[in-house]
Amino acid sequence: MSEAPAISVVGLRVVVDPDVFAVDRLAARCILGAPTATMWIGGGLRLDGDLPARLRERERALQQAPAAQREAIARLASDDPRIAAQLRVLGALRDLAQTARGGADWAWDPRLDTAVEAAEAVLPAFATDRARDPSAPARGPRDLAADWAVVGTRQAGPFLDLHVAVLAIEAPLQAVRDHADRIAARTRDVAMAARYRRLAAACSELAVATRLALGGR
Repeated sequence: MSEAPAISVVGLRVVVDPDVFAVDRLAARCILGAPTATMWIGGGLRLDGDLPARLRERERALQQAPAAQREAIARLASDDPRIAAQLRVLGALRDLAQTARGGADWAWDPRLDTAVEAAEAVLPAFATDRARDPSAPARGPRDLAADWAVVGTRQAGPFLDLHVAVLAIEAPLQAVRDHADRIAARTRDVAMAARYRRLAAACSELAVATRLALGGR
């Protein structure tokens, strides 16, 4: 793994953790070429400020990209194992929110709201306008390489945003899981305990899937 540079910007020293922003893994797939200081800074800035708003703004910009690039991104979302794993995590979090928010059999923790917003902001970038033909032949490494070539450097941003969005949900999932476990263990209200145990179990499962999707760290 290439080393994240320490960069001085107007007297400020910026160090980007390579576990946070996997530029080198994308570069290895010939998407971006060799990682540069600009790429590392860009990745760090994606973690700053209102992440869901930033993701929504970038997703809207992606809609203006040529159709061939958008379709290549959608194909890679289903055919590239790492990308597909990250999208499954975000989709599962969105589904959990739809089930648990206001559900009589569920507890909900508002600390997950921002994580859900990030998931909902980044998922549309990988949606396809038409369902894939199940009778179509399986796509191999050459097909993936061709799609990466179509995406190119300028449109690789959605994949970087996807990584950051998955990273952003990891800590809230763990915090909510631990909090829900504590409430379930302490309360004497049987129904409340069951609701929080259900939330804790769901968050625990998603936290494990998130770690795996980020590379198993």
